[in-house]
Amino acid sequence: MMARSSEATGHSRCGWKQLVSALLLLCVALHVQAIPRVSVWGAPATVLPELRLAQPNVEWQLESSAPADQLHIAWHAEAYERLLQQSQRDPILLLSASLSRRPLVRPQDAALLWGPPLAQQVRLARRVMPLAKRIGVLIRRQPDAEAMQALVRDVEYIASAMKADGVVVVPLFMESPISARAIAEAAERVDIFVASNDEVLFNRDTAKLILLTAYRHQRALIGPTPAFVTAGAVASMAAPKSALLSGLLNHVERWQKSGRLGSNSSVDHFRPVLNPQVARSLGLFLTPDLLREAQP
Repeated sequence: MMARSSEATGHSRCGWKQLVSALLLLCVALHVQAIPRVSVWGAPATVLPELRLAQPNVEWQLESSAPADQLHIAWHAEAYERLLQQSQRDPILLLSASLSRRPLVRPQDAALLWGPPLAQQVRLARRVMPLAKRIGVLIRRQPDAEAMQALVRDVEYIASAMKADGVVVVPLFMESPISARAIAEAAERVDIFVASNDEVLFNRDTAKLILLTAYRHQRALIGPTPAFVTAGAVASMAAPKSALLSGLLNHVERWQKSGRLGSNSSVDHFRPVLNPQVARSLGLFLTPDLLREAQP
């Protein structure tokens, strides 16, 4: 009788051990499955380590087309195009200056817009050239009447705010592709150019023509992106890396909690990016406070 009892106790202990082991394995498996996977497409090589450091609870991958249940981040419109061609059903977060060149095509996707607001660009033009009386805003003529009206309203609102300082904001409507002749004619009407946040008008294919023509007519250009400043624009407002990463992680956390990216959002913090060499060549004096603000 005692032998049977000991044998039963041994079987019971063995069963408990097996049950505990199975539960531990299940917990480990659930933990592994619970780690969200985010694949980043088209980003610079330095981005992934920074994302891993900022959010270690996410499995960050570089251009991984693994099975479903992951989030994809497209660092620019071209990366978004590549992802769409792969017929991914997973949501995509597009990072873009604007949606002028590549609007979103699927309801599960969202955009984080890092292009500076036009009002900030106009104010920067005023700071770069305090004596300017006519600030020209280069705007693409929109085929859609409603979009065109929205742009005009934005410019009119900015113009009314600047009017008290004796500054006239001049909308300069351009056809795409933009031409040297159109820029030359516009230069006669204004003291300084501000490029609107429109990737159809302002991109790497048109940058050289725009910058050379503006410079030839001795007109400073407030560029739409830091890349334009590097290429020869006098200045631009730009989103710091920390603000961009913060906006990105907010979308990732929303996706972790709800499975959805939510609506489009915009970076809300910007700082000036300057090209002092170009400013000097145009006879412009960049104030010390503006130079300090531009420090990284």
